[in-house]
Amino acid sequence: MENYISELQVRLSACTARSRDRLEYAFYLTIKCDDLCSLYFEHLNNTGIRNKIVRHLKNRAGANQDKIPPWFLDKLMQDFYGAEGRHRISLGTAIKELSTLYSQDKIKTFIEWQILSHGILDRKRAFALTAVHYDPDLETLLLNSWSTFGDAGSLDVLVKHGSDEQLAQLFPAIWASAHVKSYIRYVALKRVAKFDFSKVEFIKTERPVSYLSACVAASKDISDDFILDAARSVDSINDLGYIVWCAGKLEKRNVLDHLMDEIEAIEAKIPLEFWEPEFYGVA
Repeated sequence: MENYISELQVRLSACTARSRDRLEYAFYLTIKCDDLCSLYFEHLNNTGIRNKIVRHLKNRAGANQDKIPPWFLDKLMQDFYGAEGRHRISLGTAIKELSTLYSQDKIKTFIEWQILSHGILDRKRAFALTAVHYDPDLETLLLNSWSTFGDAGSLDVLVKHGSDEQLAQLFPAIWASAHVKSYIRYVALKRVAKFDFSKVEFIKTERPVSYLSACVAASKDISDDFILDAARSVDSINDLGYIVWCAGKLEKRNVLDHLMDEIEAIEAKIPLEFWEPEFYGVA
């Protein structure tokens, strides 16, 4: 069977037909599932063939066309734990792609094995799997990973899937960290605002636009003057537009009436952005 794949690749390399990729895919469809699993290990060092086999196995399992043999899934796990370098990466990728075929306990053990690894690829793989197979028992490990390595990936999972209580406790550190991506920070802001608005009050003076975002998320009332002051002090047309949107979401018609009268004067103090027609003098 190994020779079949090798011979197929030779034939395909000489094929210049526009339907070449479809022919190749169809040939793989003729290979029995058990044989594909054996071929995976025989071609472990060939990235192209290996990845195609995993894709076919995943597609067949997802369409309930074939049952992936347990021996293959077990061997992937067993070999991974003793593997290093490129073999470890290859086996880990296959397990990640086929993770829904494993029991939750096996995947949890697989995640625990890697989440505090000194290898960044191990940790990234663990974070990706944790997001798909989240288990509250992993929360402490995610926290330890973030405190030890500062990986944004662990924080990303915590912000999206962690408990409200833990996220509220972490929020000041998340907000203060320069290494946290903006979208993670704002997902955390909105979740915490809904859970316990008092935990986000400290940003009110420092970041009024962000504070308005929290108000919208939590349906929290805010004074008209606060919104108007925020609009008058912005230095970005995007921030101004967002404040206007927030005023609408908070049903602040009086604020919008005031802004209608002041908007041109406010905009006059804001630098033009390169994407605005006015920047090129064509408005």
